[in-house]
Amino acid sequence: MSEDTTKEKDTPETDAQVVAEAPEEQVVVVQESEARHSRATTIRKWFFYILIGGLIVSAVISISAVLVGEINDVVARSLWTTFIMVIHSLIAVALIGAATNERNSTADEVALNVLVGLAITSFITAALGIWEVFSGAVVGDLYRLMFYALFADLLIFGLLHSRFADTAIARSAKVSIGITVAFFLYLIPSVFSNSLNYTLPDIYGRGIAAFSILLSTSVVITVIFHWVYAMKHRDRRIKERAEEIAAAQAAGVPVAQPMPVWLKVLLIVIVAVFGLPIVLGILGTIFITLGRMF
Repeated sequence: MSEDTTKEKDTPETDAQVVAEAPEEQVVVVQESEARHSRATTIRKWFFYILIGGLIVSAVISISAVLVGEINDVVARSLWTTFIMVIHSLIAVALIGAATNERNSTADEVALNVLVGLAITSFITAALGIWEVFSGAVVGDLYRLMFYALFADLLIFGLLHSRFADTAIARSAKVSIGITVAFFLYLIPSVFSNSLNYTLPDIYGRGIAAFSILLSTSVVITVIFHWVYAMKHRDRRIKERAEEIAAAQAAGVPVAQPMPVWLKVLLIVIVAVFGLPIVLGILGTIFITLGRMF
């Protein structure tokens, strides 16, 4: 009898047994941690695949140019297209890899899909501009439209993270989203005035000013409602956070403050908007130098 008891004590518990016997909250924490780790591993793998593929394509083009003896216009455009493809692919993968916020996962998915679509559209526009299918004026107008769409999507992305459980916040956020969409549509005629050579009436500019004031006011009101809501429910939020930390510690999962999804997206957009011109400038200098050498 004692030997059987000793054997049972010495027998190590399997991971499945531990998870099965753990409280439900601990199991959820462990599962979420494993899911995040698996997702991060997949994203890193795709990053390396894209980088390696781009380097291989660039190396093949460069070696062919060296063997031929000159870097002509076609080779330069091919290299530009490859670099543009790699950069935009990395941006798209980074956006896809942004974690979904639990408050409103559908909102995150829609907003991130729009950003990925803008990255793909930017690549197509850049490629058509490199191969001179579109003129410089048309490419500039299209990027101007994409900039407006980017601003509108980021603003809607933030508004969709509003606490819709509160009636005042929900109404204010929905009004702000509606004004944002209307403002974006209103700006479209002004985008192609450069490439199509037409002039808009003065009343159109006054409409832009009116939309700007209206949108700014509605967004500020939404922010104020959020601040009021946060002050009212501060104690409850602290208690919920303490319970999350306790459940994570009980499950043996490291406690870390996750980066908000809006901050991840904002960092990706900032790097893309400000870093991309710098990278393209460096690559342009390299191509000009190589062209002079050959």
